[in-house]
Amino acid sequence: MRCGDRAVHVINPGQHHTIWKPAAAGIDAPAAQHSGQFQLRTNIETYLRDGHFDQDRMLGFFEQLASGNRTSGFPLSRIVCHMEWAADSPSHLDELVEFESRVNDVWRRTTMP
Repeated sequence: MRCGDRAVHVINPGQHHTIWKPAAAGIDAPAAQHSGQFQLRTNIETYLRDGHFDQDRMLGFFEQLASGNRTSGFPLSRIVCHMEWAADSPSHLDELVEFESRVNDVWRRTTMP
């Protein structure tokens, strides 16, 4: 946050107060959220919209996040995702491995000069 990067934190519903404690780190969370520097999202609204995982939709989200660095004023976007939901449904694992590989390509494409 001090570097001026954007931070996106994807958590399980109900973990807002147990996962991220901005005041303890000296971060003004309301100001960071208002400026767009910090986004706190749930895995349901991010990974499981419409009740299922769609890797193409998620790639679009990551592409938008990464490409927005140029126009948003943030040098980088950093994302932390809690993925416990995937362990609850092993049928997603193959798709997630493929997705992670594809999202690495997105980051490479959008961060290279």
